[in-house]
Amino acid sequence: MKRWLCETCGRGVNAPERMRTNDSRRYCLTCSAKSPTLVERICPAAKTRRKRKQGRRTAKAAAAKSHRVEKAVASKGQLAELPWHQRDDLIRAEFRRLVRLPIWRERVARYKPRLKIRRSSTRWHDSGRAKWSGEIVTTFGTGADRARICELLTHEICHYATDGGRGGRFHGDKFRGLLVDAVRVAYGATLDADEEIPRRAYSLDTVLECAIRKTLTEGETR
Repeated sequence: MKRWLCETCGRGVNAPERMRTNDSRRYCLTCSAKSPTLVERICPAAKTRRKRKQGRRTAKAAAAKSHRVEKAVASKGQLAELPWHQRDDLIRAEFRRLVRLPIWRERVARYKPRLKIRRSSTRWHDSGRAKWSGEIVTTFGTGADRARICELLTHEICHYATDGGRGGRFHGDKFRGLLVDAVRVAYGATLDADEEIPRRAYSLDTVLECAIRKTLTEGETR
């Protein structure tokens, strides 16, 4: 037997936890006489148990989803092969990790940027834009692998950290130097000792993307 209470007057009765819908003990007749509709009693013990079960089911589902994502990344090795929503979750997690790096200037530490992810229907169309308002907009194609995504995120955070190129060249020496340092700190990827930093930013993107891909591949084989 469980205690059933009326939420209106607080009076209760002892009754089975499972009752028929037409059982008179399910309803508070005193409050129902004052109301145009029937006032139903609740069972606090059953309500608490249902919430506890729901919490366990939610936690179990979240753990299972996380395990599936990690297993897919480990087996496939490419974010491009994951479903869109799972890939977006991993991109946001990587973005949050990059923003917390100590290499960024005070602007990123004080005014953390927000990430907006767009999806391209073409395979190799990837682009990004860092807005002065604090929003970083990225577009990833279906063929973007992990190295490409990581490099593009770092590239756009560098734009935000250098005030989006205000007062100077968007891809000047200050930007390129910070981008190389950020890739080194975030992924341990560096240019070869005899290799100079390319003057063209998009050529530098290609070089750093290859360096990140090499580092990630070496990390997976260890």
